[in-house]
Amino acid sequence: MYCYESRGTDVDHFVPIARDPMTTFEWNNHILACGYCNQQAKKEKFPLDPVGNPLLLDPSVDDSADHMTLASTGHFIDLTPQGRETIDLLRLNARSALVEARYRSWRGVIRVFANAEREGRPIDAEDLEDLRFLPVVDAFHHFAHDVSADRLVHKAVAPALARHARQHLSVLRSVFPDCGL
Repeated sequence: MYCYESRGTDVDHFVPIARDPMTTFEWNNHILACGYCNQQAKKEKFPLDPVGNPLLLDPSVDDSADHMTLASTGHFIDLTPQGRETIDLLRLNARSALVEARYRSWRGVIRVFANAEREGRPIDAEDLEDLRFLPVVDAFHHFAHDVSADRLVHKAVAPALARHARQHLSVLRSVFPDCGL
């Protein structure tokens, strides 16, 4: 899913049929998408860089955390040209319902981590199952790596999130035990 919306109702052709009809029935060209991303935002658009590489992230291949990061406000911040183009083309920061949902989910993740730490217990799948945007957990995980290595990705997200990540680093380690955090 391009926007992490939980309502994947459409199958998008990553490379639009109008651009390359031969990819119409190729499975690796089919992306689950919400109706807005497919029908209103992306449509037949498929931006390329000067060399001819796609500027839109392919959610089935690309790790969005390499190209954009999530601020505690619920807004994405681009880290690469692909991240910027994906955010802009799909209006990921312009759709207030998405931004608000990511913000609420981010706050929910912080509450879950704080509660688990206060109770002295590890976080489990049940703690996270009610959170709408589970990629927020992934974003928090990536951010925690940056904080633990004193490598803040973007100044706009640094102060408040760094404080939260530092406070909950022990809990994050219990959630992601194999990652070397």
